[in-house]
Amino acid sequence: MDSALLVSSSDKGRQMLLELMNGSQPMKLTTASSGSEARRLAAEIEYDLIIVNAPLSDEYGDGLSSTLSMDTSAGILLIVRAENADEQRIIRRACQQRDMLVTHLTALSGSARHLAALSSGESWW
Repeated sequence: MDSALLVSSSDKGRQMLLELMNGSQPMKLTTASSGSEARRLAAEIEYDLIIVNAPLSDEYGDGLSSTLSMDTSAGILLIVRAENADEQRIIRRACQQRDMLVTHLTALSGSARHLAALSSGESWW
């Protein structure tokens, strides 16, 4: 993997994603603070991985993730809040149909293993 787009509306979320990704193999990291900014960046630059920390300031983030999964060749990781368990199950089902990985913050370390598998070409599931 050469590049990743990290999308989070909060400074804390962006920092957490940067720290997570800085612990992996060297790559170019770009951050976006909204869905509209992420769409613009993804249209201009081809990323290997896009991580969306939902919710965003201008949308929830599942629509962005879905659109980017169809419009780009990037691997998509959607992080949702664990307290929205019912909504998380609905989003997870919809996203898995498009080969996106959906997780919540308490399971993010496990998701990091999925990211490593993704970067080596293994199946997510």
